[in-house]
Amino acid sequence: RWRQRTASPVLTLHRLVLLSFLGCIAVLTPSPVAGASCYDDYDYDYGRSYVYCDYDGSECNAGYVSDCYCRGYNAVVSCSCPAAYGGSACELTYCTASDCNNRAYSVSGYRPSCTCSCNAGYSGSSCELTYCTVSADCNNRASSVSGFRPSCTCSCYSAYSGSSCESTYCTASDCNNRASSVSGSRPNCGCTCSAGYGGSACESTYCTVPTDCSNSASFVSGYRPSCTCSCNAGYGGSACESTYCTVPTDCSN
Repeated sequence: RWRQRTASPVLTLHRLVLLSFLGCIAVLTPSPVAGASCYDDYDYDYGRSYVYCDYDGSECNAGYVSDCYCRGYNAVVSCSCPAAYGGSACELTYCTASDCNNRAYSVSGYRPSCTCSCNAGYSGSSCELTYCTVSADCNNRASSVSGFRPSCTCSCYSAYSGSSCESTYCTASDCNNRASSVSGSRPNCGCTCSAGYGGSACESTYCTVPTDCSNSASFVSGYRPSCTCSCNAGYGGSACESTYCTVPTDCSN
């Protein structure tokens, strides 16, 4: 323990006790309590009493006692704190960049009440939030974006859809420019084919009479080039291009 002496008025007689068996005068004082305290002592060289400020160093937590004096019998301690600590008793810890996730250009206050001035792109009391961006979160397909990752809201350009504008709306080209209407997003396009065309992307052309079966077919089915012709009586061949031989036309009677 350390003691720091503070001048005090001479002790009154009722606080002195004559100890005849020691042949001297002693001062009866209360026992010091934990931490800093003040108590009387006597300087026999000068014949004066003093009030001592007694401390053990724990009063300043992480720091050290730079001064101790007595106000009456109340100890008053001044602390010198290390760089990372503050407060009258060095009981507070300064906030650092780590309290702001290393995303702040300035930090103030004591833990746990830190004030972070976040760098561009970050937000939140400890800069724990990251702003969404068009390039990273909307595939560069949005006119604007709002929110923080991972909950981004993208305003997609007209040709795109999806929470991150990851989907592309189908267009006439996805239906070979043969559709009356187009719906859905690539690759799942819905094509309503114009007359004469069929297939999921209107890629097929319906077979017709007389183009694919000449005029010798009663009807035709299928898509080019795989047409199925139902030939009229007297005609045959895959496209009804052949005429059956008859009697008497081809063999006389």
